[in-house]
Amino acid sequence: MGSGKECMRLILISNHIYSLMSLNGRIRSSVALTEIRFPDYRREEMYDILKDRVQYSFRPGTLKDGLVRMTAIISKGDATVALETLRRTGRKAEDKGLKHVTMKEIKEASRSKET
Repeated sequence: MGSGKECMRLILISNHIYSLMSLNGRIRSSVALTEIRFPDYRREEMYDILKDRVQYSFRPGTLKDGLVRMTAIISKGDATVALETLRRTGRKAEDKGLKHVTMKEIKEASRSKET
């Protein structure tokens, strides 16, 4: 058995900083929250991330470099949004039987709420 001083660590990650504020005050005070903020990615950083992912997720030549850059801009520094937009873009192009992704698919994907 333990020493009577068992400890549990809990890591919560959220994009919504105030998501735990609705918890009961007694619970919040015992949780001892520590906030760590991660800044948004800069455009070039996001572009580099997306360019790397495109190499593994799309056939060569199906997504032009300019469209990868546009996706980086649309994402406003949020990698989750950028990667999800790319995923939806690829799905839309595939569903349409396209050999090349166009700006139209990126725009549709960035507005889509599909999962």
